[in-house]
Amino acid sequence: KKEGWNKGVKFGPKRPIEEYLSNKASIQSFKLKNRLIKEGIFEAICSSCNLTRWKDVNIPLELDHIDGNSENNSLNNLRLLK
Repeated sequence: KKEGWNKGVKFGPKRPIEEYLSNKASIQSFKLKNRLIKEGIFEAICSSCNLTRWKDVNIPLELDHIDGNSENNSLNNLRLLK
């Protein structure tokens, strides 16, 4: 019948991004990276080399925790690297 499994299901509101950045709530790094880009807090640019594309392909970016602590999601501890 080609009906989606979640047709008509309403999802609750997303947590504010501030809850993740203040370490009140935990989130997987790739989800936080996507959310930071989607909400315009970060641009999809490598912080080290300022590239967005390489050989006509978007470069894969990783969310880097500068202090090495993956639980510390404060904004001044995060950057995007290729």
